[in-house]
Amino acid sequence: MNRFILSLIAVLLVVLGTLYFFYYRDVLSDEPILSYTCEPLNFTVLDVTATSFVIEWDTVDECLGLVKYGTSVDAIGLIALNESRNVSKSHRVKLENLQPASTYYVVIFSGDSDYGSEGSPITITTTSF
Repeated sequence: MNRFILSLIAVLLVVLGTLYFFYYRDVLSDEPILSYTCEPLNFTVLDVTATSFVIEWDTVDECLGLVKYGTSVDAIGLIALNESRNVSKSHRVKLENLQPASTYYVVIFSGDSDYGSEGSPITITTTSF
């Protein structure tokens, strides 16, 4: 009977310790659990021409912003940097020297994550001459 009580107390201590750990980490800590402050907001595509287009977006905090792009979903290997080349809350990236009447697949890299349209790259088609 004494072994049963000691085992029960040990199990209760482990459970209570685990609960306290998560409570302290998630509720009492000042650190944010998740931060979406670099998530792109107000995304727009501007000035689409035969050889270029501009992508703009905002973020809540100052974040690094760049655009990854390519001519197919499997070949998104080119990078265009934020025009200011600094961390910022307002981002503007101009993609230049593109092919006319071509579809480009675009992913925004902001903070430390990739963003697209519902999990897929954004598609933008340049105009013809």
